Amino acid sequence: MEIIDFFASKDQSYWLEEIGKSDWVAGHYLHDLLAKNEFKSLCGEGSKVYLLVEGKELMCFCTYAEQDEYVFGIDEPIKTYTGKAIAVYHRINDCEDKWIVSVNGAKPSREAILKTIEFQEQYFCGELFY
Repeated sequence: MEIIDFFASKDQSYWLEEIGKSDWVAGHYLHDLLAKNEFKSLCGEGSKVYLLVEGKELMCFCTYAEQDEYVFGIDEPIKTYTGKAIAVYHRINDCEDKWIVSVNGAKPSREAILKTIEFQEQYFCGELFY
């Protein structure tokens, strides 16, 4: 087995087709982003897609995105998720914005979001675009 970088691969079209065969909703979303060449514009230019392969068989894949997120709608540890960006916390005195993502479709109130992210954002000056 080996890990390959999708963007450094000479067989991008083959691996794109393999990602598209995923039975995972996020896999189909990733396939669409890659096919439309929108992955890096959405997730950051330094973002990566790593593939665990054995020969020509795709065992699994993961993404490394530069974008940090606060995930709402679940109260347990998660390894993967599919969600929708519902707001952005813009840090005025830092170079990183934080996406506010809902995994269950709910849209918490502005006050609930700010209270939840306060543990980290108290160290930054920022504003919530909601």
